[in-house]
Amino acid sequence: MSAAAVVVSYWTDITPAVVITVGLVAILAINLMNVRFFGEAEVITASIKILCFLGLVIVSIVITSGGAPNGESIGFRYWSKPGPFTDYNGIKGNTGHFLAFFSAFINASFSYIGVETVIVAAAETMNPHKAIPKAVHRVTYRILFFYVLGTLLIGMIVPSNDPNLVSGTGNANSSPWVIAIKNSGISVLPSIVNACILISAWSAGNSYCYIGSRMLVALAADHQMPQFFAKVNRQGVPYYAVLASFAFGPLAYLSLGSGGASQAFTWLLNLSTVAGLLAWMTLCICYIRYHHACVAQGIDRNTLPMKGRLQPLAAYVGAIGSGIITIFSGFSVFLKGNWDTGSFFASYIGIAIYIIPYVVWKIVKRTKIARASEIDLFSGRFDPAGAVKEKEPVTKWEKFLDWLL
Repeated sequence: MSAAAVVVSYWTDITPAVVITVGLVAILAINLMNVRFFGEAEVITASIKILCFLGLVIVSIVITSGGAPNGESIGFRYWSKPGPFTDYNGIKGNTGHFLAFFSAFINASFSYIGVETVIVAAAETMNPHKAIPKAVHRVTYRILFFYVLGTLLIGMIVPSNDPNLVSGTGNANSSPWVIAIKNSGISVLPSIVNACILISAWSAGNSYCYIGSRMLVALAADHQMPQFFAKVNRQGVPYYAVLASFAFGPLAYLSLGSGGASQAFTWLLNLSTVAGLLAWMTLCICYIRYHHACVAQGIDRNTLPMKGRLQPLAAYVGAIGSGIITIFSGFSVFLKGNWDTGSFFASYIGIAIYIIPYVVWKIVKRTKIARASEIDLFSGRFDPAGAVKEKEPVTKWEKFLDWLL
């Protein structure tokens, strides 16, 4: 569903039906080919996104220092006038400011969903003991660079009360980057930024299709889904799982309905955010159980190929925090005069979809939660002795690409 939400958000600027169709067909085609093509596509799109962001950093500095066509030096003016906080739904004072912050906090969760996908690729990585720790550490640093720096710059170049931020267009014209560039009088750059956003949206959809299919394969391997999902072709692609994962992509066509792209994106964003937060909560709970099993069975974390910082405290914070945000994700529909049945179901139907299958499985299969001392920590583990030796970067260009990507 996240793929559909992203597609709805940005692909409706240019002949919606055609763009959505072409994008979805390309996603399906790449995911049905050898996984190498998926990896190459992600490397290319990631490179474009990085170059685009670096360009936006330079443009932001130029705009805020007065180098744009309008010649206006902004500096840190917007930090005080109008300030970072706005009233939420007409609610004044600290309460309105807090609700506005919490609403933005929920929406920001959607942007972070997907950082865990690096682990999904472990099963198809030649040397996961080397590649996965490297990728995880880089994800952390890239979040600091792209998200934190990006947020800082946006707060400098766009006022929090700019009406275009809540224009309801549901497309790239509501992007703060595009708004800032247009406000500064730059005429050509917004189209380039929109193109980069389009590529980013497609990349997100491509990734989510891959992730969903591999999750279905894992469930089938554990006999928790029909076994045909585990079938693969000569290229090792689980085609039935890919088709099932892709089946949610056409939800993007909701943007062509009477409610428009904005309404469709809001619904899908709520569904995707709740699903992502529940996934995070589950991952944290799984790690907590794994940690307790290691302690109960006398396994030293220092002997593992990788260990996370501040564990298991970080896992508890992640599980509790994700749960709280999930519960209050649809708080806006409970405000006076704000009730909307569609938004309520979009915000909370994911919780039912998450809980019911688990409960039904426990009742039907009569399975029990294993004790920490009895959890199997060794079956299916990767043997580093059988790892394929990868070519080490030699030239400066290869070392740069290895560092960058």
